[in-house]
Parts: sequence; C-alpha cells; structure tokens
Amino acid sequence: MACGPKKHLKRVASPKHWMLDKLTGVFAPRPSTGPHNLRECLPLVIFLRNRLKYALTGDEVKICMQRFVKIDGKVCTDITYPAGFMDVISIDRTGENFHLIYDTKGRFAVHRITPEEAQVNDTIQIDLETGKITDFIRFDTGNLCMVTGGANLGRIGVITNRERHPGSFDAVHVKDANGNSFATRLSNIFVIGKGNKPWISLPRGKACDILAIDKSLAPVTLVLAEDGTIVDDDDYFLCLPANTKFVALAGNEKWAYNNSDGGTAWITQESFDRDETDSGAGLKWKNVARQLKEDLSSIILLSEEDLQMLIDVPCSELAQELSQSRVAVQGLQNTLQQVLDQREEARQSKQLLELYLRALEKEGSILLKQQESKAGLGDERDAVDTGIGESSSEIALTSQILNALKEKPAPELSLSSKDLELVAKEDPKALAVALNWDIKKTEAVQQTCNQELSLRLQQEEKVFQ
Repeated sequence: MACGPKKHLKRVASPKHWMLDKLTGVFAPRPSTGPHNLRECLPLVIFLRNRLKYALTGDEVKICMQRFVKIDGKVCTDITYPAGFMDVISIDRTGENFHLIYDTKGRFAVHRITPEEAQVNDTIQIDLETGKITDFIRFDTGNLCMVTGGANLGRIGVITNRERHPGSFDAVHVKDANGNSFATRLSNIFVIGKGNKPWISLPRGKACDILAIDKSLAPVTLVLAEDGTIVDDDDYFLCLPANTKFVALAGNEKWAYNNSDGGTAWITQESFDRDETDSGAGLKWKNVARQLKEDLSSIILLSEEDLQMLIDVPCSELAQELSQSRVAVQGLQNTLQQVLDQREEARQSKQLLELYLRALEKEGSILLKQQESKAGLGDERDAVDTGIGESSSEIALTSQILNALKEKPAPELSLSSKDLELVAKEDPKALAVALNWDIKKTEAVQQTCNQELSLRLQQEEKVFQ
C-alpha cells in the first residue's frame, strides 16, 4: 500500500550546502515536492531561520501563512517549499528581494537585489504583472554564464565554444575574467547576461560598495594582496584578520606577486631585535638568500644565525628564491653546514686552548698574582664607570650584538662581518661600560674581532682571484 513521500530527514543526511549544525538537533526540515530536488534546493524555513535570522524556531516561520512571502512572484505559504537556483524570494512587508545563486564554494549565497532585478527569472526577462516576455538571452558564444554544477560550480565566465558529442554529453568551453579557460557539461551552464554585461548584479559588487571602489572600472576583481585569492563573497570579510590588504584589478589586469617588505621598512633595528615575529623571520631569510644570489662569496661574511636560517629553509622554497635546481640548492645547504661546522670546530679549539693556558697558570702559581692584578683593575673599572658614564648612551651596537659578546665563548665566530666591523670601530670605554668589563678585556675582544674580520676579507679576496 502506497504511503506517499517520506516525511522526515535526519540532519546527518541533509545536504552540506544547507550548513546545518549536526549537534543542535536530530532532524532537518524535509523539502516538499516541487521544482527542485532535495540536493539542489534550499527549503524556505532554512532560508528565513538560518540565513536571514528572521526566526528562531521552525514554528515562528509559520507566520508565512499570512501570505506575505513570494517566490518568483507567487505567494508561498509552505515553509518547506524547495527554493532553488535563480529563484527570486520577495518579502512584501520589508520590501526585500533576494536571489538564490551559487558562490565559489558550491553553497547558496543570499544575494539582495533591487525590485527591478526581481523581475528577472531564468534567462528570460518577464513582466510578472502581465506575464509577458520583455527580453531574452540566446545560448550563444560571447554571452556571460554561471556554472551550476560540476567541479567549476559557481564560476562565471564568457562562453567561447560548444562541442557537440552525439550519444554523450555536450561540452561548453568558458573563459573567466582572469583569462582562465575551463570546460563543463552543457547542463551545468546558465546564461546570465549578454556579452560581458550581466543582467543581474553579482556578489563581487558588494566588495566594491564596502571598499568604495569606482564601479566605472568594471569589471573589477578584488583579490588578497598576500596570495591573490579572489574575494567574491561577504563570507570572506567575516573571517579575514584585521588590517588585511586588498588589491583591486580593473579590466584585464592580473595579480602578480610583489616581493616587498610588507610596510615594515620603517621599523628600526633595535625594535626588530626586541619584537621579532614569524613573518619578519620569513622575510629575513629571503633577504639573506637574495644577498647570496647576488654574490655567492658572501657566505664567508654571514653570521652563524644567518647560516642556520638558510639551512633550516625547505629545499624547494630556497630553490624557488634562488632560481636554481633542487640538486644545486641541496649542495649549497651542505656547503653552508660545512662552514657552520668549521666555525664550531674553531670555537671548540679556542676553548681547549684557553683551558690549557689556565692549567699552566695554576701549575706556575700565577693565580695569586692574577687575583692581585684583578683587585687593582677593579678600582680602575670603578673609575671608568664614574668617568665615562655619559658615553654609554652613545653606543651604536644592538642588544643582539651585546648579548653575543657577553654569552658566547668565541663571539667573533658568531657575528657577521658587518657586526664585527661595528664592534671594532666602537669606543673601548663606551663598550666597556655597556658590557660591564674592564678596559683590557674589552680591547682584547675588539682586537680579536678585528683579526677575524681581516681573515674573512682575505678569504673573500682569494675567491675573486
């Protein structure tokens, strides 16, 4: 015995483009029989309750029984009516009109339209009061269309070619505003405008209104300045972080990667040392790689931090930045690791030598004399602290360099050539105050840095010979 269509629908089985939360209930409204099937429709109750937020429960949506909601110009009192693609939903009491069209994610986008646009239905323009056709669009090459199914769902472009395949599916070739061409089935094409001018307004126009972009430059494509992602829906503005940068492309303009500093060139080196962010670190390795691309011999002049930074970068990203093959970049990273290992070996050798000298001092009973000399130097350091306190404020070294001088056992091996030059040229008295050292120790460190700098410059000259 026939019992008619099913009356219930579990939320788990509901279409994903309804965007229903699976944890807030068990059942979902099952669409009534109508012009659109279950997988290609949006029930009126979901449109009013979940999308427009005009009701809190399904019972409140039953106010539609007062006959003030119209779909395609006809009064609709069924709250489960299956509205679908290009349907016009009108609410008389508020004077609002909506088009149901797809976004690039395959979901129904709630797109507000003017009362004049609400007269458009399908690809035929009809006067709903008289029922007469006022205009129509032929399915022909050169007309604007929207894809309503398949992998390219939601894309908009101009029809360029149609391929007929008797006994199979006809294919249509479409070219979008960015010059990208794709093909889809004929059944997935819906013509929306003559030539490049659409009969309906598209969601991308909202971005022009929000960002005050001149619409006379149409077609205007709004993209993210970071990666070129096209912004064609209000949903993007809800999830983007603050201070997101956009780029408006007019006409046939295309987005291109701009390797700039992101507006951070004004940051001083000292503030960069204090507040180093992940994005700044990513930009720093690219600057070092660019320096290495211009002059390969600059490996000798790099600091240990820069060397380790380039070693840690993925091989594919470094190869793209240097415009080299992955094999060549892998060999370069191995060379950088060898330079880093050589500096570490030199540091360890120096530490062993220092330990050996200390052992000789203990055996020769030199330790007592050294303590007495230190007592004498303590008074001299106090005199330095009181006499040249004003010069400490004039030191030009960053906190990063000062920390390396204090903490590293062989600081000259950890600093870059530029940093070594700054240390060598610094006033010994001011540097002694900044490091809280005595003058002799400070001068010894400066002399060691100067020797290391000379050695690196000699190695660089040998490379060019």
